Amino acid sequence: GSLIEFRTMGAPTFQLTCSDRWNWDGHETFGGIARLALIHHICVKPVGGTERFDEEFNVLDRDANLTLPIVRLKSIMQEALSLLNDSPRECDDIGKHQL
Repeated sequence: GSLIEFRTMGAPTFQLTCSDRWNWDGHETFGGIARLALIHHICVKPVGGTERFDEEFNVLDRDANLTLPIVRLKSIMQEALSLLNDSPRECDDIGKHQL
């Protein structure tokens, strides 16, 4: 399986890592669940956004708008489909880069 996580533009990266790479953010909530379930995961947030450190930013804001170029979205979807057609994610391959 593949999990695509979308983050809002203002999410602070010191708190919520979002690398825009497949199977990289295995220590975050959704990346960790994907890692345990042996499915592929990518965290995506808009390019060019600025982190917000003020009190108005709510990490749990599920209604925030997310704007992504359609070309990037199409690429992510194609990558997800490709990963589904490849061999399944193996336990010993998980998080090697993070050790």
